[in-house]
Amino acid sequence: TDDVIFRMFAAINTGGVRLTEHECRRAVFHGPYVEVLKTLTRGERFQRVVASPPKANADANISSEKFTSPDMEELVLRAMAFRRWREKKSRVSLAAFLNAEMRRVRELGGAADQRVELDRLRSEFEEVMRVAEEVFGSDGAFRRWSGTGTQRGGGGSWDSAVWPNLWDMMHAVLADVLFGAGSIDAERLVRAREPLVESLQRAFVVRTGAQQCKLGDMLKDTDRPALFERLRELIDDALAATKGDGSGFGTAVSSSSSAAFPGSSLSRIQYVLELKRQKGLCAICKTHITPDDIAADQIASAPNGGGLAHRACAIASATTNETTSTQRTLENSAKPPTS
Repeated sequence: TDDVIFRMFAAINTGGVRLTEHECRRAVFHGPYVEVLKTLTRGERFQRVVASPPKANADANISSEKFTSPDMEELVLRAMAFRRWREKKSRVSLAAFLNAEMRRVRELGGAADQRVELDRLRSEFEEVMRVAEEVFGSDGAFRRWSGTGTQRGGGGSWDSAVWPNLWDMMHAVLADVLFGAGSIDAERLVRAREPLVESLQRAFVVRTGAQQCKLGDMLKDTDRPALFERLRELIDDALAATKGDGSGFGTAVSSSSSAAFPGSSLSRIQYVLELKRQKGLCAICKTHITPDDIAADQIASAPNGGGLAHRACAIASATTNETTSTQRTLENSAKPPTS
Protein backbone atom coordinates (compact mmCIF):
# COMPACT_ATOMS: atom_id res chain seq x y z
CA THR A 1 0.00 0.00 0.00
CA ASP A 2 0.96 3.65 -0.19
CA ASP A 3 1.58 3.77 3.56
CA VAL A 4 3.93 0.78 3.34
CA ILE A 5 5.85 2.40 0.48
CA PHE A 6 5.99 5.65 2.44
CA ARG A 7 7.42 3.87 5.49
CA MET A 8 9.97 2.06 3.27
CA PHE A 9 11.17 5.39 1.89
CA ALA A 10 11.47 6.70 5.45
CA ALA A 11 13.29 3.55 6.62
CA ILE A 12 15.96 3.63 3.90
CA ASN A 13 16.30 7.40 4.24
CA THR A 14 19.42 7.16 6.43
CA GLY A 15 22.46 7.98 4.31
CA GLY A 16 23.52 11.27 2.77
CA VAL A 17 21.05 14.14 2.91
CA ARG A 18 17.88 13.03 4.74
CA LEU A 19 14.62 13.43 2.90
CA THR A 20 11.77 15.18 4.68
CA GLU A 21 8.43 13.42 5.10
CA HIS A 22 6.97 15.48 2.30
CA GLU A 23 9.84 14.64 -0.04
CA CYS A 24 8.99 10.97 0.59
CA ARG A 25 5.34 11.84 -0.03
CA ARG A 26 6.26 13.47 -3.35
CA ALA A 27 7.84 10.23 -4.50
CA VAL A 28 4.91 8.06 -3.44
CA PHE A 29 2.09 10.32 -4.65
CA HIS A 30 3.77 11.97 -7.63
CA GLY A 31 1.23 13.42 -10.01
CA PRO A 32 -1.20 16.32 -10.37
CA TYR A 33 -1.77 16.90 -6.63
CA VAL A 34 1.97 17.47 -6.08
CA GLU A 35 2.02 19.89 -9.00
CA VAL A 36 -0.90 21.86 -7.56
CA LEU A 37 0.91 22.14 -4.22
CA LYS A 38 4.04 23.43 -5.98
CA THR A 39 2.03 25.98 -7.95
CA LEU A 40 0.25 27.34 -4.88
CA THR A 41 3.49 27.85 -2.93
CA ARG A 42 4.75 30.09 -5.74
CA GLY A 43 1.74 32.41 -5.51
CA GLU A 44 2.48 36.02 -4.55
CA ARG A 45 -0.09 36.06 -1.74
CA PHE A 46 1.23 32.85 -0.21
CA GLN A 47 4.75 34.25 -0.38
CA ARG A 48 3.64 37.48 1.34
CA VAL A 49 1.71 35.80 4.11
CA VAL A 50 3.88 32.77 4.84
CA ALA A 51 7.30 33.25 3.34
CA SER A 52 8.07 36.87 4.23
CA PRO A 53 11.42 36.81 6.09
CA PRO A 54 10.63 36.68 9.82
CA LYS A 55 13.09 36.47 12.70
CA ALA A 56 14.03 33.02 13.97
CA ASN A 57 11.35 31.39 16.10
CA ALA A 58 10.89 28.39 18.32
CA ASP A 59 10.07 25.07 16.71
CA ALA A 60 6.43 25.53 17.74
CA ASN A 61 5.84 27.81 14.77
CA ILE A 62 7.03 28.09 11.19
CA SER A 63 9.81 30.51 10.28
CA SER A 64 10.72 30.98 6.64
CA GLU A 65 14.41 31.17 7.60
CA LYS A 66 14.26 27.37 7.88
CA PHE A 67 11.52 26.96 5.28
CA THR A 68 12.22 24.79 2.24
CA SER A 69 10.01 24.19 -0.78
CA PRO A 70 8.78 20.81 0.58
CA ASP A 71 7.91 22.50 3.89
CA MET A 72 5.78 25.03 2.03
CA GLU A 73 4.08 22.34 -0.01
CA GLU A 74 3.27 20.40 3.15
CA LEU A 75 1.78 23.56 4.71
CA VAL A 76 -0.57 23.94 1.72
CA LEU A 77 -1.47 20.25 1.95
CA ARG A 78 -2.28 20.69 5.66
CA ALA A 79 -4.69 23.50 4.80
CA MET A 80 -6.50 21.23 2.35
CA ALA A 81 -6.44 18.11 4.51
CA PHE A 82 -7.70 19.78 7.69
CA ARG A 83 -10.87 20.87 5.98
CA ARG A 84 -11.78 17.29 6.90
CA TRP A 85 -10.27 17.56 10.37
CA ARG A 86 -13.19 15.69 11.92
CA GLU A 87 -11.97 12.58 10.08
CA LYS A 88 -8.58 12.62 11.84
CA LYS A 89 -8.50 10.08 14.63
CA SER A 90 -6.47 10.98 17.69
CA ARG A 91 -4.02 8.11 17.18
CA VAL A 92 -3.44 8.80 13.49
CA SER A 93 -0.15 10.58 12.85
CA LEU A 94 -0.01 13.81 10.89
CA ALA A 95 2.00 12.08 8.13
CA ALA A 96 -0.63 9.35 7.74
CA PHE A 97 -3.43 11.94 7.74
CA LEU A 98 -1.76 13.94 4.96
CA ASN A 99 -1.07 10.77 3.00
CA ALA A 100 -4.77 9.89 3.27
CA GLU A 101 -5.71 13.27 1.77
CA MET A 102 -3.49 12.71 -1.27
CA ARG A 103 -4.82 9.16 -1.63
CA ARG A 104 -8.41 10.46 -1.43
CA VAL A 105 -7.93 12.58 -4.53
CA ARG A 106 -5.96 9.94 -6.43
CA GLU A 107 -8.73 7.38 -5.87
CA LEU A 108 -11.54 9.62 -7.14
CA GLY A 109 -11.46 7.84 -10.47
CA GLY A 110 -10.29 9.15 -13.81
CA ALA A 111 -7.97 12.06 -14.46
CA ALA A 112 -10.94 14.33 -15.22
CA ASP A 113 -12.50 13.77 -11.79
CA GLN A 114 -9.17 14.42 -10.09
CA ARG A 115 -8.73 17.63 -12.06
CA VAL A 116 -12.17 18.90 -11.07
CA GLU A 117 -11.45 18.25 -7.39
CA LEU A 118 -7.98 19.80 -7.55
CA ASP A 119 -9.32 22.88 -9.35
CA ARG A 120 -11.88 23.28 -6.57
CA LEU A 121 -9.29 22.88 -3.82
CA ARG A 122 -6.95 25.33 -5.52
CA SER A 123 -9.56 28.06 -6.08
CA GLU A 124 -10.94 27.75 -2.55
CA PHE A 125 -7.44 27.79 -1.02
CA GLU A 126 -6.62 30.97 -2.94
CA GLU A 127 -9.86 32.61 -1.79
CA VAL A 128 -9.22 31.71 1.86
CA MET A 129 -5.73 33.19 1.56
CA ARG A 130 -7.13 36.37 0.00
CA VAL A 131 -9.72 36.86 2.73
CA ALA A 132 -7.21 36.06 5.50
CA GLU A 133 -4.75 38.63 4.18
CA GLU A 134 -7.40 41.31 3.74
CA VAL A 135 -8.79 40.74 7.23
CA PHE A 136 -5.62 40.17 9.27
CA GLY A 137 -2.91 41.57 7.00
CA SER A 138 0.10 39.69 5.67
CA ASP A 139 1.84 40.13 9.03
CA GLY A 140 -1.09 38.90 11.14
CA ALA A 141 -2.75 36.08 9.21
CA PHE A 142 -2.44 32.67 10.91
CA ARG A 143 -0.26 34.12 13.66
CA ARG A 144 -0.50 34.31 17.42
CA TRP A 145 -1.07 37.66 19.15
CA SER A 146 1.31 38.30 22.04
CA GLY A 147 0.96 41.04 24.64
CA THR A 148 -1.24 42.45 27.36
CA GLY A 149 -3.97 44.05 25.24
CA THR A 150 -5.34 44.50 21.74
CA GLN A 151 -3.81 46.59 18.97
CA ARG A 152 -6.35 49.32 19.69
CA GLY A 153 -4.89 49.65 23.16
CA GLY A 154 -1.29 49.37 21.98
CA GLY A 155 -0.78 46.28 24.09
CA GLY A 156 0.82 43.69 21.83
CA SER A 157 1.97 42.50 18.42
CA TRP A 158 1.59 39.60 16.01
CA ASP A 159 4.22 36.87 16.13
CA SER A 160 6.52 37.00 13.13
CA ALA A 161 5.76 33.49 11.90
CA VAL A 162 2.79 31.25 11.18
CA TRP A 163 1.62 28.78 13.84
CA PRO A 164 0.79 25.41 12.23
CA ASN A 165 -2.29 24.48 14.27
CA LEU A 166 -3.71 27.98 13.92
CA TRP A 167 -2.99 27.76 10.17
CA ASP A 168 -4.79 24.39 10.00
CA MET A 169 -7.92 25.38 11.87
CA MET A 170 -8.23 28.97 10.60
CA HIS A 171 -8.17 27.55 7.08
CA ALA A 172 -10.80 25.00 8.09
CA VAL A 173 -13.03 27.65 9.69
CA LEU A 174 -12.73 30.18 6.86
CA ALA A 175 -13.43 27.47 4.29
CA ASP A 176 -16.46 26.40 6.33
CA VAL A 177 -17.73 30.00 6.49
CA LEU A 178 -17.09 30.74 2.81
CA PHE A 179 -17.94 27.40 1.17
CA GLY A 180 -19.83 25.26 3.70
CA ALA A 181 -23.55 25.01 4.37
CA GLY A 182 -25.03 28.47 4.84
CA SER A 183 -21.93 30.10 3.34
CA ILE A 184 -21.62 33.88 3.32
CA ASP A 185 -20.25 36.37 0.82
CA ALA A 186 -16.50 36.85 1.26
CA GLU A 187 -16.79 40.63 1.18
CA ARG A 188 -19.10 40.55 4.19
CA LEU A 189 -16.35 38.82 6.15
CA VAL A 190 -13.82 41.40 4.95
CA ARG A 191 -16.14 44.19 6.15
CA ALA A 192 -16.15 42.55 9.58
CA ARG A 193 -12.37 42.76 9.90
CA GLU A 194 -12.27 45.40 12.68
CA PRO A 195 -14.39 43.50 15.22
CA LEU A 196 -12.87 40.19 14.14
CA VAL A 197 -9.25 41.31 14.54
CA GLU A 198 -9.99 42.94 17.89
CA SER A 199 -11.89 39.89 19.14
CA LEU A 200 -9.13 37.50 18.02
CA GLN A 201 -6.44 39.59 19.70
CA ARG A 202 -8.51 39.81 22.86
CA ALA A 203 -9.01 36.02 22.84
CA PHE A 204 -5.22 35.60 22.99
CA VAL A 205 -4.96 38.02 25.93
CA VAL A 206 -7.87 37.15 28.25
CA ARG A 207 -9.79 34.00 29.11
CA THR A 208 -12.92 33.98 26.96
CA GLY A 209 -15.44 31.65 25.37
CA ALA A 210 -17.18 28.60 26.75
CA GLN A 211 -13.82 27.06 27.67
CA GLN A 212 -12.76 30.19 29.60
CA CYS A 213 -9.17 29.90 28.41
CA LYS A 214 -6.82 31.93 26.26
CA LEU A 215 -6.71 31.05 22.58
CA GLY A 216 -2.98 30.35 22.79
CA ASP A 217 -3.73 27.52 25.22
CA MET A 218 -5.62 25.75 22.42
CA LEU A 219 -2.71 25.65 19.96
CA LYS A 220 -2.09 21.97 20.57
CA ASP A 221 -2.92 18.93 18.45
CA THR A 222 -5.39 17.62 21.02
CA ASP A 223 -7.35 20.88 21.09
CA ARG A 224 -8.25 21.15 17.40
CA PRO A 225 -12.03 20.67 17.94
CA ALA A 226 -12.12 23.33 20.66
CA LEU A 227 -9.94 25.65 18.56
CA PHE A 228 -12.24 25.24 15.55
CA GLU A 229 -15.34 26.03 17.61
CA ARG A 230 -13.71 29.05 19.28
CA LEU A 231 -12.53 30.53 15.97
CA ARG A 232 -15.97 29.98 14.44
CA GLU A 233 -17.58 31.70 17.44
CA LEU A 234 -15.29 34.73 17.03
CA ILE A 235 -16.16 35.00 13.34
CA ASP A 236 -19.90 34.62 13.96
CA ASP A 237 -19.80 37.36 16.63
CA ALA A 238 -17.90 39.71 14.32
CA LEU A 239 -20.39 39.10 11.52
CA ALA A 240 -23.29 39.79 13.89
CA ALA A 241 -21.60 43.03 14.96
CA THR A 242 -21.46 44.31 11.39
CA LYS A 243 -24.64 43.08 9.77
CA GLY A 244 -28.19 42.29 10.81
CA ASP A 245 -28.84 38.92 12.41
CA GLY A 246 -32.48 39.39 13.39
CA SER A 247 -31.66 41.21 16.62
CA GLY A 248 -32.04 44.76 15.37
CA PHE A 249 -28.59 45.30 13.87
CA GLY A 250 -29.07 46.28 10.26
CA THR A 251 -26.05 48.40 9.36
CA ALA A 252 -22.32 48.08 9.63
CA VAL A 253 -20.32 49.51 12.51
CA SER A 254 -18.68 52.76 11.40
CA SER A 255 -15.01 53.05 10.46
CA SER A 256 -14.42 54.62 13.87
CA SER A 257 -15.81 51.53 15.54
CA SER A 258 -12.61 50.91 17.49
CA ALA A 259 -12.81 54.28 19.24
CA ALA A 260 -14.12 54.36 22.79
CA PHE A 261 -17.22 56.28 23.83
CA PRO A 262 -16.57 59.46 25.81
CA GLY A 263 -16.13 58.57 29.46
CA SER A 264 -16.16 54.83 28.73
CA SER A 265 -13.48 52.18 28.29
CA LEU A 266 -15.77 50.19 25.99
CA SER A 267 -15.25 50.41 22.25
CA ARG A 268 -18.16 50.62 19.83
CA ILE A 269 -17.40 47.03 18.84
CA GLN A 270 -17.77 45.92 22.46
CA TYR A 271 -21.03 47.87 22.74
CA VAL A 272 -22.38 46.10 19.65
CA LEU A 273 -21.39 42.66 20.94
CA GLU A 274 -22.95 43.39 24.35
CA LEU A 275 -26.16 44.58 22.70
CA LYS A 276 -26.18 41.40 20.62
CA ARG A 277 -26.18 39.43 23.86
CA GLN A 278 -29.15 41.56 24.97
CA LYS A 279 -30.86 40.68 21.66
CA GLY A 280 -30.72 44.33 20.67
CA LEU A 281 -33.10 45.42 23.43
CA CYS A 282 -32.79 48.26 25.93
CA ALA A 283 -32.27 46.84 29.43
CA ILE A 284 -34.99 49.17 30.79
CA CYS A 285 -37.70 49.83 28.20
CA LYS A 286 -37.09 46.57 26.25
CA THR A 287 -37.35 48.30 22.86
CA HIS A 288 -34.70 48.00 20.16
CA ILE A 289 -31.44 49.90 20.18
CA THR A 290 -29.93 50.42 16.73
CA PRO A 291 -26.42 51.12 15.42
CA ASP A 292 -27.63 54.71 14.85
CA ASP A 293 -27.98 55.01 18.63
CA ILE A 294 -24.41 53.79 18.99
CA ALA A 295 -23.05 56.27 16.44
CA ALA A 296 -24.88 59.14 18.15
CA ASP A 297 -23.67 58.01 21.61
CA GLN A 298 -27.22 57.48 22.86
CA ILE A 299 -26.43 54.39 24.94
CA ALA A 300 -25.54 54.24 28.62
CA SER A 301 -25.19 51.61 31.30
CA ALA A 302 -28.43 50.98 33.13
CA PRO A 303 -28.32 51.72 36.87
CA ASN A 304 -27.20 48.96 39.22
CA GLY A 305 -25.42 47.01 36.48
CA GLY A 306 -28.58 46.23 34.57
CA GLY A 307 -26.94 46.12 31.12
CA LEU A 308 -27.00 48.67 28.30
CA ALA A 309 -29.94 51.00 27.80
CA HIS A 310 -31.04 54.12 25.94
CA ARG A 311 -29.37 57.06 27.61
CA ALA A 312 -32.75 58.71 28.22
CA CYS A 313 -34.02 55.52 29.89
CA ALA A 314 -30.91 55.29 32.05
CA ILE A 315 -31.20 58.93 33.12
CA ALA A 316 -34.89 58.57 33.86
CA SER A 317 -34.27 55.40 35.83
CA ALA A 318 -31.45 56.99 37.79
CA THR A 319 -33.60 60.05 38.52
CA THR A 320 -36.45 57.83 39.69
CA ASN A 321 -34.09 55.88 41.93
CA GLU A 322 -32.65 59.12 43.36
CA THR A 323 -36.14 60.56 43.98
CA THR A 324 -37.24 57.37 45.69
CA SER A 325 -34.12 57.39 47.86
CA THR A 326 -34.69 61.06 48.80
CA GLN A 327 -38.33 60.39 49.68
CA ARG A 328 -37.32 57.53 51.92
CA THR A 329 -34.75 59.70 53.65
CA LEU A 330 -37.35 62.44 54.27
CA GLU A 331 -39.87 59.91 55.51
CA ASN A 332 -37.34 58.41 57.87
CA SER A 333 -36.29 61.82 59.20
CA ALA A 334 -39.95 62.79 59.84
CA LYS A 335 -40.54 59.77 62.04
CA PRO A 336 -40.37 60.47 65.79
CA PRO A 337 -37.29 59.03 67.39
CA THR A 338 -37.79 55.74 69.17
CA SER A 339 -37.10 55.60 72.88
